[in-house]
Amino acid sequence: GLRAVGVLDRSISFGSGGNTFLEVSSSLSGKSLLPTYGFVAGLGGRDVKIEDFEEMFRIMAEQGPGKYWINAKGGE
Repeated sequence: GLRAVGVLDRSISFGSGGNTFLEVSSSLSGKSLLPTYGFVAGLGGRDVKIEDFEEMFRIMAEQGPGKYWINAKGGE
């Protein structure tokens, strides 16, 4: 079965992270106990590579839910 939700955003809104992640997490709020992970990747037209997706799956398997920057200069 489904164990977690991962959302990839390729753009951000200043101060809040990815817009799609915000929409998905607020729509699941109070309706689902699934952990929700937000990923920001591909900013500035960068390609999102298979290695980036592998990193996202690794994070979902090993770390707690939250917002993560993938392959971004100056990211967290």
